[in-house]
Amino acid sequence: GYTWSMHAYDKNCKVERTDNNASECFNSWILPYRDRPVLSMLKEIRCRLMKRFTKRRNEANSWPKTIAPRIYKELDKTYKKGEKMIVHPSGDLNFQVIDKAYYPARRFVVKLEDKTCDCGYWEIAGLPCSHAMASIGYARHETEEYIPFCFTKQAYVCLLYTSDAADDTP
Repeated sequence: GYTWSMHAYDKNCKVERTDNNASECFNSWILPYRDRPVLSMLKEIRCRLMKRFTKRRNEANSWPKTIAPRIYKELDKTYKKGEKMIVHPSGDLNFQVIDKAYYPARRFVVKLEDKTCDCGYWEIAGLPCSHAMASIGYARHETEEYIPFCFTKQAYVCLLYTSDAADDTP
């Protein structure tokens, strides 16, 4: 992966990698409307986005849990990696985690209260790393306590909310 460049990532963005796939996808998605006059093109794109957002919002409302399904899948994988680690408590919410996936085994300090780990993934991605998941499991806490609002069902639904106001264009 991207571990060699993690030090340069903005810790406020909550994303572990960047690429231009979204812009490439959007450009191909609007291709049929590019030959139209600007206002007509924008109106078509707006209508298409409204339909897409409504569909996604309805899907999100049917999610059984408060965290997005993709996030749950990722957390489940991370939790399984964390099960193989050795956790030593070092205070109320501080832990030292020994990760045997490295040779020789490496130690990571996890601070649940600060939502930080020495590996740096948690601060960048916003989701607990395998070391943090091992610590959360050891402490018998709920994983949801450590998930930022931006990964919740409520945030997703609010993001997709669009106004159905009348069209103001001439």
